Amino acid sequence: MAKNTILIDFDGVIRHWSNEDINQKEDALGLAPGTLASVAFDSKLLMPAITGQVSHEQWQGHVETKLSQLHNQQVAKQLVAFWSNAKFKIDYDFLAQLKARAPSAKIVLVTNATSRLPSDLAKAKLKNAFDVVINSSEIGVAKPSLEFFSKTLSIVDTLIEQAVFIDDSLANVTAAQSLGIDSVQHCTTSDTLEFINEHFS
Repeated sequence: MAKNTILIDFDGVIRHWSNEDINQKEDALGLAPGTLASVAFDSKLLMPAITGQVSHEQWQGHVETKLSQLHNQQVAKQLVAFWSNAKFKIDYDFLAQLKARAPSAKIVLVTNATSRLPSDLAKAKLKNAFDVVINSSEIGVAKPSLEFFSKTLSIVDTLIEQAVFIDDSLANVTAAQSLGIDSVQHCTTSDTLEFINEHFS
């Protein structure tokens, strides 16, 4: 059966964060590199945010509270404020090449994201870049849950055999493959585009 749908992750594939800036801010505040990530992306705080139980702002508030408990309130406030405005880069060229290689394919953004995703897409000038946007915080379940993929396929009205999946997370790729979705872990642009060529040529 011919492929007609590309399910593609956002962070680590299309959007890339400047973690170096965060590390420099942590160093300036006397914190070890990775301090913010260890708190913000701990599953106890992250999962409610990416499954829609709390808003992006509430998540940041919880992160600030936890950092205040571990360090001090002023440091926590400064770090979270900096994080809120952290810089990112969009790989517009990769997205353009992807569409050029599969011009008739439905491009579906599938991402574990918070309630801030719509404004992030607008800020990145990607508001109309995708045919469908599947945000985990809107459907109430996150990758690598198999339910995420079954819900996604239902929403976009695509069969397993018609879809391919691109993600930088091996766990997410493995989950999709277990359902029979042809998938690739995004490591390099050239390898991922070759994967698209193989399935849409």
